[in-house]
Amino acid sequence: MSVGLLVRILLVLAFPFGILFLIRGLVGKRVGTEPRCGKCGYNLTGLPSEICPECGFHVQHEDIVHGVRQRHRYSLVLGLVLLTASTAALAGALCAKARQISYYHYFPFSVVLSDALRGDHHAIWELQRRSQDGSLKGPQCNRVVDTALDRQANAPVSDTLQAWIDFLHKRDVVGGLSPEQQNRYYEQSVQWSLELRSQVRCGDPIPARLTGKMRCPAEIPLYHYQFQPVAAVDGRRLQLEGVHAGFSEDYFTYRMSGERVKDAPGAWVPLLKGCRTSYVATMAVPSDALNPGPHTFEYRARWVQRRDNPAGPRAPGRYWSRPLALSAEFELLPADAPDYLELIDEPLQRALIRGGIKVKEAEVRFRPRLWPTPALYYLRLAFEQNRDLPFDVAFDVVVRHGVREITCGSIWCPEGRQRYHRLETGGYVPRIDGESIDIVLRSSADVARRTVDLRRLWDGQIELSGIPLGR
Repeated sequence: MSVGLLVRILLVLAFPFGILFLIRGLVGKRVGTEPRCGKCGYNLTGLPSEICPECGFHVQHEDIVHGVRQRHRYSLVLGLVLLTASTAALAGALCAKARQISYYHYFPFSVVLSDALRGDHHAIWELQRRSQDGSLKGPQCNRVVDTALDRQANAPVSDTLQAWIDFLHKRDVVGGLSPEQQNRYYEQSVQWSLELRSQVRCGDPIPARLTGKMRCPAEIPLYHYQFQPVAAVDGRRLQLEGVHAGFSEDYFTYRMSGERVKDAPGAWVPLLKGCRTSYVATMAVPSDALNPGPHTFEYRARWVQRRDNPAGPRAPGRYWSRPLALSAEFELLPADAPDYLELIDEPLQRALIRGGIKVKEAEVRFRPRLWPTPALYYLRLAFEQNRDLPFDVAFDVVVRHGVREITCGSIWCPEGRQRYHRLETGGYVPRIDGESIDIVLRSSADVARRTVDLRRLWDGQIELSGIPLGR
């Protein structure tokens, strides 16, 4: 039992005691010994007759009272305090209980829909309840579904948007969406966008970032698969390279970002639940065969989506597919043009950047093999970069163990943003003994050129010594 609940119970139990103290304080007690009229309180001392001269009451012996009644101030104050506190606690409990009651159950459809459009969660839940029990008629149900689809497409990210998407999900599960509505619902479940670096020098890779903002239900994840992705510049197909995939939530990349996905794109990827997450994939294409000038980058793929887990049994009618075609403009500069990256050599910032990068995980995994094939090992690292980095950073990650150096990949982060990286060696390494390793972060302009938004790059090297190694 929580302390707050115990206090509220004690305050409610204090209600009868407050009433008793209040009555005691108001009634008070008699002070003095002089005889007085029991009806009006007149002082009867020395009165020769039995008739009260004040009220005319015939005073018998049993009607005489002694002293004057005075109120008990302390009991009155204590009773008022207990009564006020217990009444406030009881009123708060009743209000909390009343807030749990959905009065929209008794409201007409027009009032419920009007409040739902203003963002009232209880109104949206009432529409879900009426949709599930069948009390929404055909035109009313279509009107609510169309409203939810409009909100899914255009409304800003909020809890209200999530409630509308959950409403659509529940309608889809029971088959309550028409083919047109279902097609629109799945098409809007991810809002894709393509970003490029505005200017690239000839010979440098052309970086691109594919972002999918989730508009998915909060109950279960959706799975998607990008089949046969194609990157082209001005209609000329080019080879995709350096594909990385990850997820972000409120601009915080926390899963798979920076990790080389060997079978992506082209694998089932679970889209995270809810509408506050994004799927992010970075890629690059070579620019050697292009001429300087303005160009158009195109990304095309077949996007297949399903509602259940691909690892589970296949269910008919769970797939949805459409072509994905995005494009963006960029300018290719001559090879001898000034570098668009500004390298900043400030050794005094080393301590600040070092404090902003934390190693969250460092472990070596062991995979046994049958003799005579040797056992295999691979490294897994996880980094977290804080928001207080003063410059853009891009590093090659090298693990130093004794005299050996093992390349593990790269990490990068724009200025003033937070990022989470999980890296693997991408291959197997010799056996690593000992309880700790040293990690060297070497600034790399090549890594920065493969990103979309790095401009001012800190140039230096950071050594992280004595990192505990898990197994």
